[in-house]
Amino acid sequence: HAQTLIDDVLPMPVVSRTYEHVALQVITWAELVDGTEQLMFEYHVENLCSERLDCDLLVALRPFLVNPPWQDLNVRGGFNPIWEMTIEPTEARFCVDEGTFKLEYEKPSCAASTSTFWGGDSFADAVSVVPGSAAVTDPLGHCSGVLQYRETFEPFETKKFGFRLSFG
Repeated sequence: HAQTLIDDVLPMPVVSRTYEHVALQVITWAELVDGTEQLMFEYHVENLCSERLDCDLLVALRPFLVNPPWQDLNVRGGFNPIWEMTIEPTEARFCVDEGTFKLEYEKPSCAASTSTFWGGDSFADAVSVVPGSAAVTDPLGHCSGVLQYRETFEPFETKKFGFRLSFG
């Protein structure tokens, strides 16, 4: 597990993880498009094997921010209730205290599901019915979702999965 910045100086965080057969790199940055702030993030998945590899990328949408509760930038960290969530093949929408967010994907997911989050070590276990419900509401704000990408990677191939998060 490693955390860096692009070129060691650009404010674009990069998180890298390497597993036995797969490397994952997540890059995030912000853009201003037509006066709207957008958060962009990419998952780069690389096959480290000399053989073809079938694998799933599960992208969880959960009511937790990266910032811990004691860090306060322009939103509070820790748990942030998601009251409603709708997932479609090309975009997801979720309602929080501040309004509605829209998450768009570069490529449609092969499956998506929503549920309420009740804990556990694996979100895949919590939403084991992929594909499942396309919409969920929860009065406790525990709405969660998962996007599943089932891919075949050629030896040493890297694939990119891009996402855009916008408010409103």
